[in-house]
Amino acid sequence: SMDDAYKAVSWKTVFLLASLIPLGLAVETTGTAKWIADQVLMVVGHMPFMQRLVSYLTVGSEEIRVYQFQNSGVVCLDNSEGTDGKLDWFIKWTLNPNIS
Repeated sequence: SMDDAYKAVSWKTVFLLASLIPLGLAVETTGTAKWIADQVLMVVGHMPFMQRLVSYLTVGSEEIRVYQFQNSGVVCLDNSEGTDGKLDWFIKWTLNPNIS
């Protein structure tokens, strides 16, 4: 019944998620979202997708392998504005675990 459905809803979760809507709007309208996007990018995920993403961002093609990921490896990407006004991404540093 509808009463059972309303009782089963986690209202704390509903209100938490609803409160994120104005927070997201504030982050977007104040320019904070752009500022965050312009900062250093670190990605976490599974191979081969992260390897392809790093390749795409740095050289424009996911087919060219620019970095060989190892399990638990970390790649830090940074960017600068190119002469064409677009962001040029580059590998700032990597962290590769030495697993014996």
